[in-house]
This record gives sequence, structure tokens and C-alpha cells, in this order.
Amino acid sequence: EIPEAEAEIDLVSNEVHRLDRVVRTFLDLNRPMELDIEEFDPSELAAAVLEIIRPAATQAKVELQLTKPAAPFAVHADRGLIEQGLLNIVNNAIQAMEGGGIVKTSVSLVNGNCEIAVSDNGPGMPENVRERIFEPYFTTKATGSGIGLAFTKRAMELHGGRVSVESSPGHGATL
Repeated sequence: EIPEAEAEIDLVSNEVHRLDRVVRTFLDLNRPMELDIEEFDPSELAAAVLEIIRPAATQAKVELQLTKPAAPFAVHADRGLIEQGLLNIVNNAIQAMEGGGIVKTSVSLVNGNCEIAVSDNGPGMPENVRERIFEPYFTTKATGSGIGLAFTKRAMELHGGRVSVESSPGHGATL
């Protein structure tokens, strides 16, 4: 057996299990959900998400940047849900920048709470789009499902958190 192949198979297997759970969460959008709480470093999670999405970013000519806090810290949360939510946001940022750009992800501890911000230097969003992006099935993409950011919002709310957006046309977006 080839060790590199085993590592790749493990990665694919883990992603399949995570995506299966995500699909079940989508299907149960309005039902209560049991969280699988574990302790992890959110900076490490953000770095892992950026590595997963790096091939798509490279193809889209998008540079990914990560800013971590000086001192690592741990959170108690459902890692799979947080990972999928962050993947959704970073993927949307990449797709928003036709012709390339920069996506900056920062992890910080603010008043005892973990804050993860994703900013892009894309075209920004008009108000009529910005106020609807978290609605289930709302999308501006020809091939979009409109469930990614609705899922992300629900995942954050299940943890007692929130997700918000700052954007104006011509000035990118931050979620």
C-alpha cells in the first residue's frame, strides 16, 4: 500500500462523511439538530478550510490569506458545521471575484468570543441582494442552490452565534 494514497483516501472519506451530515442538515433545515461538540483551535480549522479550497482559488486566480491571533485559543463547537459554514463563505467570496482577487480570512478572540471574518475585494453587493443572501434558496448564481449561506446562518445560530454581511457595490464584502 502507498502511504500517500492512504492519506488521500482518509481525506476523501472524511469529506464524504462531513458532506453527508451537511446534506442531512439541509434536509432538516427547520428541525432541531443535535450538535456534535468538540474542542478545537479555530485558526487550525480556518487553515484546513483554505487548504481544501486552495485548488479552486488558484484556478480562479484568487489569493488566499489567513490572519491568526498571536495566542492560539480553543472553542467548543460542532467542528463539521463550522467547517462547512466557513467553506460556504470562502467559496462564495472566490466565485464573486471574476478575474481574480484576494480573499482574507481572519480569526480572532473578541470579548471572549471567537470571530472569523472573510473579506474579498470583489464587486460587492447591492442592497437588494445583501438583505436576502441568508434566505433559503435565494441565489444570484446560474448554477447556485441558494442553500449555502442559509446553512451557514443556521449553523452559527445553533451555536448561539451570528453571521452578518458588510458590503457595498465596488467595495467587496465581509462576512
